[in-house]
Amino acid sequence: MTRFRLIFLAILSGLLFVDAGIAGETILRQQGVHEHGAATLHVVVEGKKLHMKLITPAINIVGFEYNPNNMQQKEAVREAIETLEDARKVFKPATDAQCTVSHVEVKTGMMNDTNEKEMHSEFHAQYQFACDAPEKLNSIDVYIFKLFTGTEELDAQIISPKGQFLQELTASSAQLKL
Repeated sequence: MTRFRLIFLAILSGLLFVDAGIAGETILRQQGVHEHGAATLHVVVEGKKLHMKLITPAINIVGFEYNPNNMQQKEAVREAIETLEDARKVFKPATDAQCTVSHVEVKTGMMNDTNEKEMHSEFHAQYQFACDAPEKLNSIDVYIFKLFTGTEELDAQIISPKGQFLQELTASSAQLKL
């Protein structure tokens, strides 16, 4: 395995923390605690691949975080999943990098048909892009704030050939610099 692949696997499993503050937040999130309005994005650039994982409390996306109680809420969850599955609506890598979407997977416990009720549900979305010119991948426009206005900040952990770093995005500053 390449060094970047190992780092990518570690960051996605929550074992690699770039900063002690992020580590604390990640541990709390793993214990079921999350901050409303805040989301996390893990970004790894490896060769010609761009990997991203978005983790966000459901309240940021649909306005509630429990299993839907009525048809309107069920439709809101379905629409949110559909929107998140359209990677180009959520993220736009630098045009010159010539990236195409190669994989998307969106999960949430909100449509759980069992008797278990999710009280603090989250959305987890994984994206993979194949980039023909990865050396030109210097930014990613992030549209999560426009699509889901309950999202106020996005903490991004980035690993790229340029190193490891953190960025905090907001609606007024919604572009990742790579």
